[in-house]
Amino acid sequence: MKPDIPAAASFTALILACLSTMTLADDHGSLHLDNVWARATPPGASTGAGYLTIHNHGGDEDRLTGASVEFAERVEIHRSVEEDGMARMEKLAEGLPVPANGMVSLSPGGYHLMFLELNGQLVKGDTHALTLKFEQAGEQEVTLEVRAHDSDGDNHHHHH
Repeated sequence: MKPDIPAAASFTALILACLSTMTLADDHGSLHLDNVWARATPPGASTGAGYLTIHNHGGDEDRLTGASVEFAERVEIHRSVEEDGMARMEKLAEGLPVPANGMVSLSPGGYHLMFLELNGQLVKGDTHALTLKFEQAGEQEVTLEVRAHDSDGDNHHHHH
């Protein structure tokens, strides 16, 4: 009995097409996003903050230009700065550059996502969808974990 070459070739092409589709569905391109979290907020709080680490394994710079979540009316990219002994937050209107073959850490006391006009309290243990918007990589959805209000972010969870 001779094998049916056209049928075998079609089957192989189908398997390869399925595998490539599966790979694309889980791929953030050259970006790897980990340790995505927010601090729990007290009841009635109108703002919150989110943090993560962005690794850019690509040869081109990218830029975090925005974000969105269902629990806040808007999200801004901020950095904490100290001038004349006073700490304040500064909005990064142009977004946050992510260097080629480099990383950027959004952490307490530095760069962070500012969640404005919260629709409810952020409760320790909850998780929320966070959509990050990049100039090159487009929209990337990750899971944001709510941690204790006094957390420093050392609990590392990876989202690739």
